[in-house]
Amino acid sequence: GVGYDRQKRRIWDQYGEATGGRLVVEDVDPETCVFEGVDWVIGNHSDELTPYIPSIARRCGPRTRYFVIPCCLWGFGEKYTQKKHGKTRYETYLEFVRQCGEGAGFRVFSEPLRIPSTKNYSQIGVPNHLAAAEL
Repeated sequence: GVGYDRQKRRIWDQYGEATGGRLVVEDVDPETCVFEGVDWVIGNHSDELTPYIPSIARRCGPRTRYFVIPCCLWGFGEKYTQKKHGKTRYETYLEFVRQCGEGAGFRVFSEPLRIPSTKNYSQIGVPNHLAAAEL
């Protein structure tokens, strides 16, 4: 795979050329970017891109799936500040990100992660048309 980030990370220097050569410093335009032929779009600490990850995956191909860890609360172009009665802001945000995936044509599964964080849920989006045997 290929990794994109807005800036080079210090840890990249610790990777050999086989991995380091696939780490790219580039802004990703969430409205237009397409990574053709990829199986997965992964948003790990994707911040402002988080709600766009499902639509990015949809543009990449009919079988492309996505994995995202919603951490920093971002909506479309601004901080996400909504909070539903009886839910935490993070729970409300997880619902929002799920709705982004469902609206883009994915079945969305949520999975708790065993990481030392209060924001420890992942969401996996699978295109609605794929049968279980195709996963």
